[in-house]
Amino acid sequence: MNLLSRREHSQAELQTKLQQRGYDAALVEQVIARLAERGLQSDERFTESFIRHRSMQRQGPMKIRAELSKRGIRDELMQAAFAEQALDWVAIATEALARKFNQSAGSCRKEYARRQRFLASRGFSMEHIRAAMAATESDDMEWQSAIF
Repeated sequence: MNLLSRREHSQAELQTKLQQRGYDAALVEQVIARLAERGLQSDERFTESFIRHRSMQRQGPMKIRAELSKRGIRDELMQAAFAEQALDWVAIATEALARKFNQSAGSCRKEYARRQRFLASRGFSMEHIRAAMAATESDDMEWQSAIF
């Protein structure tokens, strides 16, 4: 119960943590099943919470999916949770760029590639990266043309 009182956990996470603490595997499965029956543990709730939290940290869907897979979440459950939340990944990627870089990449290819790598490391797809880069660069161009 202490584990669940701090944050949501997936069934696989709970099973791993409890077995690492020396509890019998059969007993751990029974306890986790009982917790799920009572609504104290839910992979659906964990997945929704995880996606919401990581997207607020401006991480992309590819990275979030990989981390959920490591935590034992099924693909169908991930797809349903992503569809339910319907996040604007381009806006999240654009915000991540704006927070990290305060100037336009301009015509410098190295800087442009650096920004692409940054977004790729955050787990955004090339589609999201291109759209975010275009939005960021066009915003900078509008701002520059307003001054000059």
